[in-house]
Amino acid sequence: MHSLLEVRGVSVSFDGYKAINELSFEIGKGELRAIIGPNGAGKTTFMDLITGKTKPDIGSVQWGTPPQNLLKMSHQGGWKVCLISPAESMNHNAMNSLLKILEEPTSKTLFILVSHKPKMLLKTILSRCQLINVESPEREVATQWILENSEYDRSQVDCAIDLSNNRILLAKDYLDSDILTEHSKFTKLLSAALTRQISFIEAAEEIKKIDCISCLDWFLAYVHKLIIENPNHNNSPSLHECVDQIYIFKKNILMGHSVNLQLCWENLLMR
Repeated sequence: MHSLLEVRGVSVSFDGYKAINELSFEIGKGELRAIIGPNGAGKTTFMDLITGKTKPDIGSVQWGTPPQNLLKMSHQGGWKVCLISPAESMNHNAMNSLLKILEEPTSKTLFILVSHKPKMLLKTILSRCQLINVESPEREVATQWILENSEYDRSQVDCAIDLSNNRILLAKDYLDSDILTEHSKFTKLLSAALTRQISFIEAAEEIKKIDCISCLDWFLAYVHKLIIENPNHNNSPSLHECVDQIYIFKKNILMGHSVNLQLCWENLLMR
């Protein structure tokens, strides 16, 4: 098996102290390696060597097939780009680490943060970013583009665009996957639960089998529609609390926290 990352005979010293001495390391596709050791053993220095932050005295670091010299790429004088998408999936520690880097940025390094929910990011990170809002195209333009670049009929495309809230690439992804079928299943389960045809427990049991983030977005859209279309619901504390709970639920999932899907959906549906 070919190595994706290969480090050979790397050494680096600081003021005469050899932090890393002829280290070799490799990792292949689908493999997991853990770098362990006490404080000061050189773990961070090793990662700095791989990412190009620190230049070794001797040795090589190669990536991919055919192999590319990462050490050379990092020191050719060009720009380095770091893409984080979706940025809101970072946990609190990751956001703080990014903030430290942004406070003392490395020269010729560009960070691109792609976010669907920028309000979930730290305000201190947003204040250091140049915000670029990407607007959705007009509906007819989006519809024609998808029709010209796919074999779906008009009714399917209209359904996908409605579901994606006019986000053209997301609509195309929906058409190319089972999302439309899953949305139909979610809608039927929600209707059955709200009309007491099935219990909230039974509905939650089935809903948790569908993509959770998509279901939360669909449920949020449903609650927003209730609030907007019925003025009496606008003053309902339970609906606004439900919106807050949806955001908390979604944030915990995006950040990789352990979430009891069954209990969370039961709680949302009972509101």
